[in-house]
Amino acid sequence: MAVTHAWKELALKEGKVWHQVPGKPDAEYLATPPIEIAAKKEAVPERDDPRVAFHFELNAAPDSVWQQLFAANLEHVPTGIIRSELTVTFREKQMRMLCLASHLERIYPFVKVTIAKTNSDYEAEKPVVIAHLQTAEQFKQSGKLERATKKDLAQEKLTQLEL
Repeated sequence: MAVTHAWKELALKEGKVWHQVPGKPDAEYLATPPIEIAAKKEAVPERDDPRVAFHFELNAAPDSVWQQLFAANLEHVPTGIIRSELTVTFREKQMRMLCLASHLERIYPFVKVTIAKTNSDYEAEKPVVIAHLQTAEQFKQSGKLERATKKDLAQEKLTQLEL
């Protein structure tokens, strides 16, 4: 899955990626620790919907990149689960899972596996972003970035690619 990054707002400092937005303090990017479900909170029946909202406490608040990866992974449902019957949303350190109460015992394990896969995908995304930023920085420092077209940048990446 291709993750959307705000490349023009990202910078590499001391081996870490930073999100830099004018007028706001710099924030470390891709800094979400591996997400785990820390506690069961409550079950709340939905109004005008047969499904129930199950609330869980997480160990940390997943960032937008983690959530994009999770959403993509959630699309790969196993046999026995219909994707339209399940909704998962995040708000800070809270996860809200909406499904039929009678399906909780088969959906919850799928969501846990999806969280684990997302944690793995998230870790794999970090070196990709760092490599992209390092390449962009090399072009900037050599004065080529202003002259380089997208084709030139892509050709350079292809040239550097080991077969």
